[in-house]
Amino acid sequence: MSAAEATSERVEKLMALSEREFSKSIAALLPSGAAIVARCAVVPLQTGQATITYEALPSVRLGQSLELPRARVVLTFTGVGIAEREAFLARFDVAFQRGGG
Repeated sequence: MSAAEATSERVEKLMALSEREFSKSIAALLPSGAAIVARCAVVPLQTGQATITYEALPSVRLGQSLELPRARVVLTFTGVGIAEREAFLARFDVAFQRGGG
């Protein structure tokens, strides 16, 4: 991989997500035996790594009775090429999908 392909990049997502939901969903992306430390997980990839951090934000109230948790989730890629980064982001989105109707 050329130096032009391997870069550091930061992707920020605002999500309706509690810390418990984050921990449960992120487990699908972590290697066996890996843990979340201080709301942060490091996922080794083929050519680098993705560091994923969770930051709780104030919840959002919709109407009288619906309150949703909110969080900022930041993915920082180090030494990862474009194709590998896009593939990981697709895996991340699948791991965090929720059922809907």
